[in-house]
Amino acid sequence: MRETLDRDELRKLFLFESLSDEQLDWLTEHGEVRTVPAGETVVAEGDPPTCFFVLLSGTLALSWCKSCTPFVVRPAPREP
Repeated sequence: MRETLDRDELRKLFLFESLSDEQLDWLTEHGEVRTVPAGETVVAEGDPPTCFFVLLSGTLALSWCKSCTPFVVRPAPREP
């Protein structure tokens, strides 16, 4: 079963607070909540733009090196 946020939950997020009910309903129908383990790549440089992500909790580590590996986004390990 796909986990989603409902209209009221989305409206609490500053990014979506001014959207109409219809727009929020669209996001609810087409969006999903994902849990990504620490260290797993969320998006890498060169990936086709197929969606966007909204961080609901936790932290992300961004890394990039011009002469090294491509840019990647991964969840940061939780601090003890």
